[in-house]
Formats: sequence, structure tokens, C-alpha cells
Amino acid sequence: MIQKYAFSGLWISLLLSLSGIGAQAQHRPELVIIDTLIADLGLSGTVALQLNVDAGELKGAVYQAKSATLAQLRRVEQLLQESPYDRQLQSQYHTLLQKVYPEDSERIAAYATQRVLFLDSLIQHSGAQRGEACYDLAILYLYLGPQELNKAYNAARCATELMPDSAKAWETYGMVFLYAGQYAMATEMFRTALRKEQTDLNALTGLMLVQIFEQLQSLALDQMKAFAIDKSHIQHALNQKPSFALEQLLHFSELMELFYRQMAQMAEMFDKDSLDGFVPDQQYAADLKRLKTFFTQALKQHKAYDASHLHNALGIIEVLQDNQKKASAAFLKAIQQNPARIGPYDNLVFVYVRQKDYQKAIKLMYQKLENTQKTPTDYSTLAQLYHYQDNISAGIEALQKGINSFQEGASTSKLHYDLALLYAEAKQDDQALSEAKTAYNLNPEDTDTALLYAALALRAGQPERAAPILRRLESSTKEAKQLLKYCE
Repeated sequence: MIQKYAFSGLWISLLLSLSGIGAQAQHRPELVIIDTLIADLGLSGTVALQLNVDAGELKGAVYQAKSATLAQLRRVEQLLQESPYDRQLQSQYHTLLQKVYPEDSERIAAYATQRVLFLDSLIQHSGAQRGEACYDLAILYLYLGPQELNKAYNAARCATELMPDSAKAWETYGMVFLYAGQYAMATEMFRTALRKEQTDLNALTGLMLVQIFEQLQSLALDQMKAFAIDKSHIQHALNQKPSFALEQLLHFSELMELFYRQMAQMAEMFDKDSLDGFVPDQQYAADLKRLKTFFTQALKQHKAYDASHLHNALGIIEVLQDNQKKASAAFLKAIQQNPARIGPYDNLVFVYVRQKDYQKAIKLMYQKLENTQKTPTDYSTLAQLYHYQDNISAGIEALQKGINSFQEGASTSKLHYDLALLYAEAKQDDQALSEAKTAYNLNPEDTDTALLYAALALRAGQPERAAPILRRLESSTKEAKQLLKYCE
């Protein structure tokens, strides 16, 4: 059984928490402590500097305009009417649905549920397609998120049992263990996939990700200069069967190595809410110049590619060299090349925040919401950016719009949490307490949410609400112990 969900996706990111909110006016002596705690909690929005790549991009997947994708979706719909039980058509339709209607999460989720039922039926009754159905189901459960991880594990194991010589079955099994944070097992599965197909891009990328996550988990900030990726598997595959895809993967792994080494230095600045103190490490200058040459030449030599990931890589290099203007230009090109790709939007927002151009960052966030699949975090980030402008009402409006865009659950808890903080700053105490209660009910295990609800309850003179929460947290957080004395 899989017992742990380690992270929410395969992208690589450094999260920068923006500044917290200010304290309210004081009426009772203990409110100084309570309001200071609320202010220190801060809003949850983040700006993510992302360096990521997937096998589809390395192979040269070409972005097409939404109108062309919609036409393709309609063709597949017609084919499905003729062959409603075609597994591959269903998979293609689901992928196209996500591209054309990224904002319609309910429609996408409903079709995913329909596919689960169909694939379960195939596994139960179809001998010829059982292995492929197990493989499709594993991929689908991974897409559906951490709550389905055990089901993804069972489906992936089924795929390897029914298709033991299939590299894609083993690489998917590896992805399940990677999602679970079980890195030794993930490594074993990816290596098994490579024994079946030594140039399997997903398995090679998976091995790189295992190393990244292991080191992010084990290395302290002051140890990050030792961050290293073993690239021997990639180099071996490139020697055996040279390809542009493998060349890219090798250079991306080198860039990721430098990215994390220098991000450790940047993170020290971010912890102090100072974005101006970053100085590039000159010992990496020659390597970054070489990588810049490779990605620039790649753009010239492979014009038919969706080059968004190459422009994004160049933007990251410019960030690491502290060339903000050139970084902005590269990320803009990445967005123009593929408006559906998430990373370049977040990276350009990151640059705008460094430049304190919050209006451009806000405009770009709305562009991202129009072209990519919406997430609750996008609306939290919008609220953060509005808060930078001291526009509390616009931040509240953005959060309310976010809440109305998603089905209520743990993923929307932080929207209510942020809304509670903004209402508190706007001195709308009743609304603040109400939103904090909603956030807590949706995700009671989140420490910051629990502390906020307890603090606002205390502030409202309702210690009976706060006391049980604070007693539960007393042994693990000093803030709970500090607030608990006001419950007496």
C-alpha cells in the first residue's frame, strides 16, 4: 500500500511567500499578541520560479491554437459516437478536453469518472486489453490527485504484471512511487523500465526527479552548493542512440543542477522579503554561458518544435545571471509559443515582483487564468499581488471569485484562509471569523489555518472555540501554547 503523498506535481519550483498583513488596532492588552500572530501567519499566495520539462516537449510536441484543438476535439467526439468503447479515443478526448476547457473542472472531472468506470469494466471483462487498461487507469488516477494514490498503485502494479516487458508500465509504476515519496522504489522501477528500453525518456526524467526530490528533502539550505545530479543514465542512452530529445534532457539536467545551487542563495534573500540582494555566483558563469549557447542553437535548428520549454530555460539562465530584462523577454516568448504552458507565466510574475511591477504581474495572472487550467493557488497569488498594492477590496473580490470557481474541499481551504486574513485587515471581524471557520472545517489538519481560526475566535471573545484547537496544537507549536493562556 502507498501511505504518503509527497508533492503536488512534477514541476520543479522555488516558492516565494509574499509579505504578510498588518495588525489591527488594539483594544485589550492580549490583542497585541493575537494580532501579531495573525500578521505573522500571512497570506498563502506564492510566486513560483519553475524549471521543468517533460518527455512530450523533448520529443517535439507542437502547440496548436485553441481553435485548432477545438476542431480536433469535435472530430474525436464524432469518432467516439461511432466507437464509444474505443479506449484510445477516450484517452485522446480526455486530453483534448483539458486543453480546450481548462477552466471547466466539473466537466473534466465528470469525464474522468466516466473513464474510470469504463477502464474498470475492461479490466474485469477484456482479456486482450486488460494490461493497457490498467496502464491507462494508473495514469488517470495519478491525474486525479493524492486521494487516488493507492488506486494508482494497484493499477500500475496490475499493468506490470500483465505487461512485464513494457517499459511504459514500469515507468508509470515508478511515477506512483515518486509521487508517494518512496524514492528507492521509484528508482528501482525506473531502472527496470530502462532495462526494457534504454532510451525511455519518461524513465530517464523520472530518475532525474528522484535525485532532485531526495536532495531537496535531505539537504539543508547551507548544503545546497553540493546539489548534484548523476547524469550517467542520460549520457549512456545518448551514446547508444543519439537524439535531440536526449541532448535536451542532458542539458536540462545540468541547468537544474545550477538552478538549485543558486536558488539556495536566492532563498536567503526571500526569507527576508528582500528581492534586491541576489548576486550571481560567478563560478557558474562559464557553465551558464555554455548552456545558453546550447538552448539558443536549439531554437535555431529545430524551429518546428514547440519551443516554449527552450525559451523558458533561457529565461531561467537570465534570472540566474540577474538579467531581469532579458529574462522577461524570454518568458514572454515562451508564453507566446505555448499559451497553455504554466511555468513561464509564474516565472514572469516572479520577475515582475522583483521589479515591484505588481500591475503587470496582476495582468499576467489574469492572462494565465484565461489560458491554463485554473487552480486555487492562482487566486491566492492574485490576492497577494493586490495586497502589495494595498488594494484589499480587489484581493477580497479575487478570492471570492476563486471560491466560486471550485468545488469546496481541502484545496479551497486556503482561499477561505486568505479571505479571513483580508477581512481581518479590513476590520470586518465577523466575516473574518466566519471564513476562518470555513477554512478550518475544510482542512482542520493545516496548522496555520487552525491557528488563525483560534486566534480570531479569541479576538472575538470566544475562547470556548479556540481552546480545543490550541490544546491539540500545544505540543507542536509555540504559538498555540502562547495563545492558550488567554483561554482561561
